[in-house]
Amino acid sequence: MSSIAFSQSFLDVTDTSDAFIAYKNKDYAKAVILFSKAIESGTVDIDLYFNRGASYSKLHQYREAIKDYDKVLEMGPNHFNALINRGLANFRISKYQLALNDISQAIEINPNDEGAYINKAMVWTAKGNYAEAMKNLDKAIALEPINFEAFYNRGMIYLTQKSYSAAIISFGTALNIDSTFTDVYYYRGIAKHQNKDIIGARKDYEKAAKYGNMDAKNALKGFK
Repeated sequence: MSSIAFSQSFLDVTDTSDAFIAYKNKDYAKAVILFSKAIESGTVDIDLYFNRGASYSKLHQYREAIKDYDKVLEMGPNHFNALINRGLANFRISKYQLALNDISQAIEINPNDEGAYINKAMVWTAKGNYAEAMKNLDKAIALEPINFEAFYNRGMIYLTQKSYSAAIISFGTALNIDSTFTDVYYYRGIAKHQNKDIIGARKDYEKAAKYGNMDAKNALKGFK
């Protein structure tokens, strides 16, 4: 079963230099090289370390990313985005307590960022503490009622807990917000199937399969 969705904090700048252009073009390996050259030239700029860290994160080189976020936080201890991204990088290498520490510190800096609560919920989910995860998702929804990630993640938790009716409602709300993330149909199909709504399950599997979800295609074989 897929992991839950999370909210990222990455580079959002208007700089037109080659490094930033490479990042925007999703050439993250080139971006790392160019940001490194700028750093090695002796330029002391917090954004260079942050954005190289973001590039490493995109390349799934999380330990290297953490080193850059550490440098950012040495220069600016209250750098919200660096705390979020370091938390996500720590999450990716299963250092869950460090991830919680970073995201909690970020929330202290900005308690009105719904994405931070979604990320904290993600870590609690990985630790198996669904009650704490739900509390944080509720906070995210209170801040932003139309939030796909929050409702999708709630659905995944309900599905894990076998609360199928609640999962169906949460997945439905997520799809009302954003119907382009078609895997949600597959997970709602599972919930409907377990809830004995065979017709509804088949319809959702068919929608997910139409968009290439192989698990949904395999699930449909059971209807033949």
